[in-house]
Amino acid sequence: MLKTRILTAVIGIPVLLYLLYLGGIFWDMVFLLMAVVALYEYLTMMNHKGISLWIPAYYLMIVLLLQNRLPVDSGLLIFIGLLLFAVELVVRFPQVDLADTARSFFGAFYIGYLLH
Repeated sequence: MLKTRILTAVIGIPVLLYLLYLGGIFWDMVFLLMAVVALYEYLTMMNHKGISLWIPAYYLMIVLLLQNRLPVDSGLLIFIGLLLFAVELVVRFPQVDLADTARSFFGAFYIGYLLH
């Protein structure tokens, strides 16, 4: 167990330092990968009745995370993400309630905005 962790650190730390040195899009991709894994873990952990709003959550998280890199206004894209949450709530209403929507929205906003 300790041997695996040490081997991972010996390989992982130089790779991360190299990506930090390269900067730009490479460093953004590291953060995007971390955010995708974090949101997956969050939605799996907060899964209630087997229901999570995966697509709107990932969309909103990516828009919030990369809002400075996007060529268009991020306000419109954030509004579209909120609209996706509302549409999915209305379409899947008996199965999805407001609490499920709130949990998925909070995870996307928390991870996407704070890693931004």
